[in-house]
Amino acid sequence: MLVLALNTASAALEAAVVRDGEILADARQTMARGQDRQLPGFVEGVLADARVILADIDLIAVVTGPGSFTGIRIGVAYARGLSLVTGATCIGVTSLEAAIPAGMAGNSLGALLAQKRPPDQTWWVQGLEGDAGIAPPVEVNLTDLHATGFPDPWSPAAFRDLLSESTTLGLGIEQHGGLAGFVLVQTVAGEADILTLATDPAVKRTGIARQLLGALMSRLGERGIGRITLDVAEDNTAARRLYEHLGFTEDGRRPGYYTTGRDIPAAAILMSRDLSV
Repeated sequence: MLVLALNTASAALEAAVVRDGEILADARQTMARGQDRQLPGFVEGVLADARVILADIDLIAVVTGPGSFTGIRIGVAYARGLSLVTGATCIGVTSLEAAIPAGMAGNSLGALLAQKRPPDQTWWVQGLEGDAGIAPPVEVNLTDLHATGFPDPWSPAAFRDLLSESTTLGLGIEQHGGLAGFVLVQTVAGEADILTLATDPAVKRTGIARQLLGALMSRLGERGIGRITLDVAEDNTAARRLYEHLGFTEDGRRPGYYTTGRDIPAAAILMSRDLSV
Protein backbone atom coordinates (compact mmCIF):
# COMPACT_ATOMS: atom_id res chain seq x y z
CA MET A 1 0.00 0.00 0.00
CA LEU A 2 1.27 3.46 -0.93
CA VAL A 3 0.49 6.11 1.69
CA LEU A 4 0.77 9.90 1.56
CA ALA A 5 1.04 11.31 5.09
CA LEU A 6 0.40 15.01 5.77
CA ASN A 7 0.83 17.14 8.90
CA THR A 8 -0.01 20.83 9.01
CA ALA A 9 -1.02 20.95 12.69
CA SER A 10 2.13 22.74 13.85
CA ALA A 11 4.17 25.70 12.60
CA ALA A 12 5.53 23.60 9.74
CA LEU A 13 4.61 21.52 6.72
CA GLU A 14 5.40 17.81 6.96
CA ALA A 15 4.78 15.14 4.36
CA ALA A 16 5.97 11.60 3.68
CA VAL A 17 5.38 8.87 1.14
CA VAL A 18 5.42 5.38 2.64
CA ARG A 19 5.13 2.01 0.91
CA ASP A 20 4.36 -0.97 3.13
CA GLY A 21 6.08 0.61 6.13
CA GLU A 22 9.14 1.86 4.20
CA ILE A 23 9.62 5.63 3.91
CA LEU A 24 10.30 6.47 0.27
CA ALA A 25 10.58 10.22 0.82
CA ASP A 26 9.80 12.77 3.52
CA ALA A 27 10.22 16.49 4.07
CA ARG A 28 9.66 19.17 6.67
CA GLN A 29 9.54 22.95 6.19
CA THR A 30 9.12 25.38 9.07
CA MET A 31 6.33 27.78 8.21
CA ALA A 32 4.22 29.82 10.62
CA ARG A 33 1.99 31.20 7.86
CA GLY A 34 1.11 30.62 4.23
CA GLN A 35 0.67 26.85 4.41
CA ASP A 36 -2.34 27.02 2.09
CA ARG A 37 -0.23 28.53 -0.71
CA GLN A 38 2.82 26.33 -0.22
CA LEU A 39 1.21 22.95 0.51
CA PRO A 40 0.44 21.82 -3.09
CA GLY A 41 3.98 22.47 -4.34
CA PHE A 42 5.45 21.00 -1.16
CA VAL A 43 3.54 17.74 -1.67
CA GLU A 44 4.48 17.62 -5.35
CA GLY A 45 8.13 17.81 -4.33
CA VAL A 46 7.81 14.90 -1.89
CA LEU A 47 6.00 12.79 -4.51
CA ALA A 48 8.76 13.56 -7.01
CA ASP A 49 11.43 12.56 -4.50
CA ALA A 50 9.60 9.25 -3.98
CA ARG A 51 9.33 8.80 -7.76
CA VAL A 52 5.58 8.30 -7.65
CA ILE A 53 2.63 10.31 -8.90
CA LEU A 54 -0.53 11.31 -7.07
CA ALA A 55 -2.60 8.73 -8.97
CA ASP A 56 -0.45 5.97 -7.41
CA ILE A 57 -1.49 6.86 -3.85
CA ASP A 58 -3.81 4.34 -2.15
CA LEU A 59 -4.27 6.07 1.21
CA ILE A 60 -3.98 9.66 2.44
CA ALA A 61 -3.39 10.09 6.19
CA VAL A 62 -3.74 13.61 7.58
CA VAL A 63 -3.13 14.86 11.12
CA THR A 64 -6.36 16.19 12.62
CA GLY A 65 -4.89 17.72 15.77
CA PRO A 66 -4.59 18.81 18.42
CA GLY A 67 -2.60 21.74 17.11
CA SER A 68 -3.04 24.92 15.12
CA PHE A 69 -6.70 25.33 14.17
CA THR A 70 -5.90 27.10 10.89
CA GLY A 71 -3.17 24.64 9.98
CA ILE A 72 -5.39 21.64 10.68
CA ARG A 73 -8.21 23.10 8.59
CA ILE A 74 -5.83 23.64 5.66
CA GLY A 75 -4.40 20.13 5.84
CA VAL A 76 -7.74 18.36 6.22
CA ALA A 77 -9.37 20.31 3.39
CA TYR A 78 -6.41 19.61 1.09
CA ALA A 79 -6.36 15.89 1.95
CA ARG A 80 -10.10 15.54 1.39
CA GLY A 81 -9.76 17.31 -1.95
CA LEU A 82 -7.00 14.94 -3.04
CA SER A 83 -9.14 12.00 -1.96
CA LEU A 84 -12.08 13.16 -4.07
CA VAL A 85 -9.86 13.70 -7.12
CA THR A 86 -7.82 10.48 -6.90
CA GLY A 87 -10.27 8.10 -5.22
CA ALA A 88 -7.70 7.33 -2.54
CA THR A 89 -9.03 6.59 0.94
CA CYS A 90 -8.54 9.47 3.39
CA ILE A 91 -8.14 8.92 7.14
CA GLY A 92 -7.40 11.21 10.07
CA VAL A 93 -4.84 10.57 12.81
CA THR A 94 -4.19 12.61 15.92
CA SER A 95 -0.96 14.49 16.51
CA LEU A 96 -0.09 12.01 19.27
CA GLU A 97 -0.75 8.96 17.09
CA ALA A 98 1.49 10.49 14.43
CA ALA A 99 4.29 10.98 16.96
CA ILE A 100 4.37 7.33 18.11
CA PRO A 101 7.39 5.38 16.80
CA ALA A 102 6.62 2.69 14.23
CA GLY A 103 6.16 -0.74 15.76
CA MET A 104 5.16 0.55 19.20
CA ALA A 105 3.40 -2.18 21.19
CA GLY A 106 1.30 -2.21 24.35
CA ASN A 107 -0.62 0.56 26.10
CA SER A 108 0.98 3.96 26.63
CA LEU A 109 0.18 7.60 27.24
CA GLY A 110 1.35 10.01 24.55
CA ALA A 111 2.20 13.59 25.50
CA LEU A 112 2.83 16.62 23.30
CA LEU A 113 3.47 20.20 24.35
CA ALA A 114 0.48 22.42 23.64
CA GLN A 115 0.96 25.72 21.82
CA LYS A 116 1.11 27.85 24.97
CA ARG A 117 3.80 29.64 26.94
CA PRO A 118 4.62 29.52 30.66
CA PRO A 119 3.10 29.97 33.14
CA ASP A 120 0.04 28.60 31.32
CA GLN A 121 1.90 25.85 29.46
CA THR A 122 -0.14 22.68 29.04
CA TRP A 123 0.22 19.26 27.42
CA TRP A 124 -1.94 17.22 25.13
CA VAL A 125 -2.13 13.61 26.34
CA GLN A 126 -3.83 10.60 24.77
CA GLY A 127 -4.17 6.96 25.74
CA LEU A 128 -2.70 4.71 23.05
CA GLU A 129 -2.60 1.02 22.27
CA GLY A 130 0.26 0.38 19.91
CA ASP A 131 0.11 3.35 17.54
CA ALA A 132 -3.67 3.87 17.74
CA GLY A 133 -5.59 6.07 20.14
CA ILE A 134 -7.99 4.39 22.57
CA ALA A 135 -9.32 7.68 23.99
CA PRO A 136 -9.58 11.25 22.65
CA PRO A 137 -6.69 13.65 23.40
CA VAL A 138 -7.18 15.81 26.49
CA GLU A 139 -5.34 18.97 27.52
CA VAL A 140 -3.75 18.88 30.96
CA ASN A 141 -1.53 21.10 33.06
CA LEU A 142 1.11 18.77 34.51
CA THR A 143 2.49 21.50 36.76
CA ASP A 144 -0.92 22.15 38.33
CA LEU A 145 -1.52 18.44 38.91
CA HIS A 146 1.98 18.05 40.34
CA ALA A 147 1.37 21.00 42.68
CA THR A 148 -1.56 19.21 44.33
CA GLY A 149 0.86 16.78 45.95
CA PHE A 150 4.15 18.67 46.25
CA PRO A 151 5.05 21.99 47.92
CA ASP A 152 7.71 22.60 45.25
CA PRO A 153 6.08 21.47 41.97
CA TRP A 154 8.10 21.13 38.79
CA SER A 155 7.94 23.99 36.31
CA PRO A 156 6.59 23.63 32.76
CA ALA A 157 10.20 23.91 31.51
CA ALA A 158 11.24 21.03 33.76
CA PHE A 159 8.49 18.81 32.36
CA ARG A 160 9.34 19.85 28.80
CA ASP A 161 13.04 19.06 29.21
CA LEU A 162 12.40 15.75 30.93
CA LEU A 163 9.81 14.50 28.45
CA SER A 164 12.13 15.34 25.57
CA GLU A 165 14.69 12.84 26.89
CA SER A 166 14.71 9.42 25.20
CA THR A 167 15.47 7.78 28.57
CA THR A 168 12.25 9.10 30.13
CA LEU A 169 9.21 6.85 30.39
CA GLY A 170 5.87 8.29 31.46
CA LEU A 171 2.63 6.48 32.21
CA GLY A 172 -0.73 7.99 33.05
CA ILE A 173 -4.31 7.01 33.82
CA GLU A 174 -7.21 8.83 32.17
CA GLN A 175 -10.59 9.04 33.87
CA HIS A 176 -13.72 10.95 32.89
CA GLY A 177 -11.94 12.92 30.17
CA GLY A 178 -9.05 14.04 32.37
CA LEU A 179 -5.69 12.87 33.67
CA ALA A 180 -6.18 11.10 37.01
CA GLY A 181 -2.48 10.56 37.67
CA PHE A 182 0.93 10.06 36.13
CA VAL A 183 4.35 8.64 36.94
CA LEU A 184 7.67 9.52 35.31
CA VAL A 185 10.82 7.42 35.42
CA GLN A 186 14.29 7.61 33.90
CA THR A 187 15.96 4.45 32.65
CA VAL A 188 19.75 4.01 32.55
CA ALA A 189 21.90 0.88 32.22
CA GLY A 190 19.16 -1.63 33.02
CA GLU A 191 17.77 0.29 35.99
CA ALA A 192 14.87 2.73 36.38
CA ASP A 193 14.50 5.54 38.88
CA ILE A 194 11.05 6.92 39.73
CA LEU A 195 11.33 10.69 39.40
CA THR A 196 7.83 11.67 40.47
CA LEU A 197 4.30 10.35 40.87
CA ALA A 198 1.22 12.56 41.14
CA THR A 199 -2.51 11.87 41.37
CA ASP A 200 -5.54 14.12 41.21
CA PRO A 201 -6.83 14.82 44.76
CA ALA A 202 -10.33 13.93 43.57
CA VAL A 203 -9.27 10.31 43.04
CA LYS A 204 -6.89 9.83 45.95
CA ARG A 205 -7.35 6.62 47.93
CA THR A 206 -9.00 4.94 44.95
CA GLY A 207 -5.99 2.85 43.94
CA ILE A 208 -4.75 5.10 41.11
CA ALA A 209 -1.16 5.20 42.42
CA ARG A 210 -1.15 1.43 42.88
CA GLN A 211 -2.43 0.94 39.31
CA LEU A 212 0.22 3.29 37.94
CA LEU A 213 3.05 1.55 39.75
CA GLY A 214 1.79 -1.90 38.80
CA ALA A 215 1.59 -0.94 35.12
CA LEU A 216 4.97 0.76 35.34
CA MET A 217 6.75 -2.27 36.78
CA SER A 218 5.12 -4.51 34.18
CA ARG A 219 6.21 -2.22 31.34
CA LEU A 220 9.76 -1.92 32.71
CA GLY A 221 10.01 -5.69 33.02
CA GLU A 222 8.98 -6.07 29.38
CA ARG A 223 11.83 -3.73 28.46
CA GLY A 224 14.40 -5.78 30.33
CA ILE A 225 14.78 -3.39 33.26
CA GLY A 226 15.98 -5.41 36.25
CA ARG A 227 15.75 -2.95 39.13
CA ILE A 228 13.64 0.07 40.06
CA THR A 229 14.62 2.70 42.63
CA LEU A 230 12.99 5.71 44.29
CA ASP A 231 13.24 8.05 47.23
CA VAL A 232 10.37 9.13 49.46
CA ALA A 233 10.11 11.55 52.37
CA GLU A 234 10.34 9.87 55.75
CA ASP A 235 7.15 11.62 56.90
CA ASN A 236 5.13 10.48 53.86
CA THR A 237 3.80 7.41 55.63
CA ALA A 238 1.05 6.64 53.11
CA ALA A 239 3.50 6.50 50.19
CA ARG A 240 6.03 4.47 52.18
CA ARG A 241 3.31 1.97 53.09
CA LEU A 242 2.28 1.65 49.44
CA TYR A 243 5.84 1.08 48.24
CA GLU A 244 6.47 -1.51 50.95
CA HIS A 245 3.26 -3.33 50.00
CA LEU A 246 4.49 -3.44 46.39
CA GLY A 247 7.74 -5.09 47.43
CA PHE A 248 10.11 -2.13 47.76
CA THR A 249 12.70 -2.36 50.54
CA GLU A 250 14.77 0.36 52.23
CA ASP A 251 18.37 0.75 51.03
CA GLY A 252 19.45 3.82 52.96
CA ARG A 253 18.67 7.40 54.01
CA ARG A 254 19.64 10.96 53.17
CA PRO A 255 19.17 12.99 56.38
CA GLY A 256 17.45 16.37 56.05
CA TYR A 257 16.93 15.97 52.29
CA TYR A 258 13.35 17.30 52.12
CA THR A 259 13.05 20.88 53.39
CA THR A 260 10.44 22.74 51.30
CA GLY A 261 7.17 23.36 53.17
CA ARG A 262 8.48 21.82 56.39
CA ASP A 263 9.49 23.35 59.71
CA ILE A 264 11.70 20.34 60.34
CA PRO A 265 13.59 18.76 57.41
CA ALA A 266 12.68 15.16 56.60
CA ALA A 267 15.05 12.41 55.57
CA ALA A 268 14.77 10.82 52.13
CA ILE A 269 14.21 7.08 52.37
CA LEU A 270 15.98 5.30 49.50
CA MET A 271 14.05 2.23 48.31
CA SER A 272 14.33 -0.30 45.52
CA ARG A 273 12.77 -3.45 44.12
CA ASP A 274 14.20 -6.24 42.01
CA LEU A 275 12.05 -6.67 38.87
CA SER A 276 13.73 -9.87 37.73
CA VAL A 277 11.91 -12.04 40.27
